[in-house]
Amino acid sequence: WEDENKIVQKPNTIYLTFQPGDLGLGVRYDKRISQFGVYSSFSRGNYKLAKEGYIKNHFKFALGGLVYLRENSFNNYTGFFNCGLSYHTYGEKSYEPRTINEKVFKPLSIEAGGGLRRKNLNAAIRFDLIKFEGSIDFGISF
Repeated sequence: WEDENKIVQKPNTIYLTFQPGDLGLGVRYDKRISQFGVYSSFSRGNYKLAKEGYIKNHFKFALGGLVYLRENSFNNYTGFFNCGLSYHTYGEKSYEPRTINEKVFKPLSIEAGGGLRRKNLNAAIRFDLIKFEGSIDFGISF
C-alpha cells in the first residue's frame, strides 16, 4: 500500500442493521485505521416460528476486524471484508422440541461478510457461519 501513511478520510461509519431471521434491528460502528479496521454491532429481535412458536428477545453483540481493498478510482468504490465473533442471548422460548436443534442456542458464534463504500454511503452483509442467519447493514461515513 503506497499510501499507508496518508490519513484515512472519514474513518468512522455508523450503520442501521436489519436481521431478516428474527426481524431484528440494531446498530453497527466501524473504525478504519489504515488498510485495517474494527467493527462492533448490537441488535435485538424476536423469532416467529411455526405453530405459534416464538423466541423472544434475541440479543446479538458482535466484535471483529475489517480488511479494506484498494479504492477503485474509476468509480470511487472501496470494498472490504469482515470477520468476527458474536455473542447471543435468548429470552423466553416456546416451540415444538423437535423443530429446533438446541445447538443454535450456544452463545458464541462466528460471522463473516463484506461490503462496499462509495463516498459516504456504505452497504454490507454479514453471515453467521454457525447459526446460518444474516444481517444487512446500511451506513454513512463521517
